[in-house]
Amino acid sequence: MAKALKLRFVAGKYEGGEFRLPPEGEVLIGRGAELPVVLAEDMVSRKHARLTIRGEQIRIEDLGSTNGTFVNGERVKSAELKPGDRILIGTSIMKLLTTEAPEPARARRPSAAAQPPLPIDRGAPRVTSPPPAPPAPARPPRPQPAQPQTTVSPQAEVHRPERSGTGSIKTVAGSIEEIPLPDILQLFGSSRKTGLLVVKGPKGARANLYIESGQVVLAQLDGAPQVKSRKALYRVLRWKSGSFELRPNRTVPAGERLSETMEHLLMDGLRELDELERLRPDLPPDDAPLVLVRPMTAKLRDLLPSTLDILQAVHNAGTVSGTMDLFPDMTDLDVAMEIVLLVQKGYIKAG
Repeated sequence: MAKALKLRFVAGKYEGGEFRLPPEGEVLIGRGAELPVVLAEDMVSRKHARLTIRGEQIRIEDLGSTNGTFVNGERVKSAELKPGDRILIGTSIMKLLTTEAPEPARARRPSAAAQPPLPIDRGAPRVTSPPPAPPAPARPPRPQPAQPQTTVSPQAEVHRPERSGTGSIKTVAGSIEEIPLPDILQLFGSSRKTGLLVVKGPKGARANLYIESGQVVLAQLDGAPQVKSRKALYRVLRWKSGSFELRPNRTVPAGERLSETMEHLLMDGLRELDELERLRPDLPPDDAPLVLVRPMTAKLRDLLPSTLDILQAVHNAGTVSGTMDLFPDMTDLDVAMEIVLLVQKGYIKAG
């Protein structure tokens, strides 16, 4: 079957909706109710962007919108698109995907066997049945109070905005599997979003990232208040599953504030992530129990004071993640390197 293109809403109040693109032509996106793709939100201009499809080529063009059109985190006036690209308009994130194009139905000439037999007139008298009695007039329906409606596109499957437990409307929400956190933070940085990004990770982990004008200014881990902002943010970047939700927020609590740009933090955090991945074959799993090797033949006097501190923390915490939490001023990468050293030298092992 031939391939076709579609837009899937992967974050925002229309999350889960899809819009199948035509093989040729133009598709307008905006707030106007007459457009093919309607995004009914204040941050979207009436005519916001235009998609032009020419076979396998597709281009998006911003139509002078107030808040801009973003492709993979970059604000664009016009850009070529390819499958997998993410488009941010307002608070909606769409992903361009390929799908199977349905084959056009072919008209078939009915066969003679499929024709009903013709009636044969054998001269019998025709009997005309009396016409049925007219039905009783139906009672007029009771008037119902008018219900509020949400403006939606007739061609795009969309959802009403959900409400969070605090009663505030979700502005942007989605799954980490669909949009990795580095990508979503880059989008928020480029579009200068402000709010509280609540991230839920694996095994009940949760973090609050406070964002001001596209910059992460504070990061907090639930259950580990001693972990400072930079370390908390870099750890959240490692989460591969879970969900995120950007909530309206104007108040940032007390804590270590970050002053670096989003770009700098992401580059440094991803560098640490790459280094940790290289250590992964020698590093015990985060939640695996760690125990001291007994009998210990390695000499404690051969260790540096900083490494001795890590050894004592391993004995107290019992896991890699617990040990990392006990050193708020050390990066997770530095702690992991010390743990790998202790494993290789025969001081500790996975229990």
